[in-house]
Amino acid sequence: MVQLFQWMVVGRLGECNHDHIMFFKFLKSKRKLIVFVKNRLVSTDAIMPLLIEMKEVYGVQSDIIVFDKLAHEGINENVVIRDALKYIGKEIYITKGKSSRVLRRVHSMFSLFSITYDAFRGAKILHFGILDQWPLNVLGGIFKENVYHIQSNAYNFDKFKFKNKLIDKYTLTGNNLVSFGSKYIKGRHIYDYESTKVFEFGPPKKRNNWLQYIYNKSDYYFNYYHNDIDTSKGVIVLIMSSLDGCAPLLREGVENKQVKLFLETLEVLLEFEIPILVKPHVYTNMTLLNSLIDNKGGIYITQLHPSILATKSRMFIANQFSNTLADAHSLGITTIEYTDYSEEMLKETRGKSISSIFVNHFINNDINHFKKIVSNILKKDFFFKKVSGRYEDKSGLLLHLSTFK
Repeated sequence: MVQLFQWMVVGRLGECNHDHIMFFKFLKSKRKLIVFVKNRLVSTDAIMPLLIEMKEVYGVQSDIIVFDKLAHEGINENVVIRDALKYIGKEIYITKGKSSRVLRRVHSMFSLFSITYDAFRGAKILHFGILDQWPLNVLGGIFKENVYHIQSNAYNFDKFKFKNKLIDKYTLTGNNLVSFGSKYIKGRHIYDYESTKVFEFGPPKKRNNWLQYIYNKSDYYFNYYHNDIDTSKGVIVLIMSSLDGCAPLLREGVENKQVKLFLETLEVLLEFEIPILVKPHVYTNMTLLNSLIDNKGGIYITQLHPSILATKSRMFIANQFSNTLADAHSLGITTIEYTDYSEEMLKETRGKSISSIFVNHFINNDINHFKKIVSNILKKDFFFKKVSGRYEDKSGLLLHLSTFK
């Protein structure tokens, strides 16, 4: 795949002279966004609110470019993201999983030619780092005025979440950098401060168009996928960990710690006759999860988007911090982290969650306090509440993306 693109871009576009380029400029401008996503769903999820707003406010369609099978499957398994993608444009799966090597090459060549052709016609190119690397940085260099490097996640998370991760610095390709929070920019990229335009757009999940899209779709998804659940009193959403994988935040020396926390959480929640929707992680051991909830009534596994779940939720609960808590928090839903951090981690976080700005109640190894918090929340009447989204864009990003020459 890489060699094919290298031949196409370096071998062909590198031969373009001034006359060739001027010819393409005479072609009609293409009002389109070309979005290269990563091999995980998080980047597609982060950019979707922006793409919905571009369609609804400016009439701009988007092509989502997918190279990786894992990303392709993730998009199509997440029904809300899949439907939103169809709403804002289309997916272009470059390799398309064809069994024939020849057919894969033909399809890939055609797809990449189409992308390059649209780029010559003025389409804007959005990416999450792939165009900063060889050989795709050639494409980024040719169309640098219209290339935007986008933050990969939708929120600013506290520094403790990334404390032990090595953050690679790399040279930015293109003239535009888009941040959903100022922490993302600092120390992350090497770029020309004079020629690079930085857009501090703010959290995309708090945009009004996204929130209205979610509110308008909520009843449809619940009726279609969970019509056997009575949501009149709300639901409790329980965000899953892997259950049997690595858990560096938790106290060591306790066998099956993740399972123990999960069962303790269920024991408390089952005392209240409120439906419990369990949201698995992509790495959750589903065989183990099904065995743990077998013969327990009132518990349902859900694959719906956390923003959809939040519209019917009384609270979101996780046994280890999950980025999903930020989605619920942004919609005004109470978030709880019932966990058992190690002493070392508690010292690092000063007795708080690793991303405390998205956690209303951090409860460490105190089941009685956890039960009290849950009880106090459920004593209040449930009612559907909407939060107001942001319309303004002081960064100027939306206008920049909607201006085609």
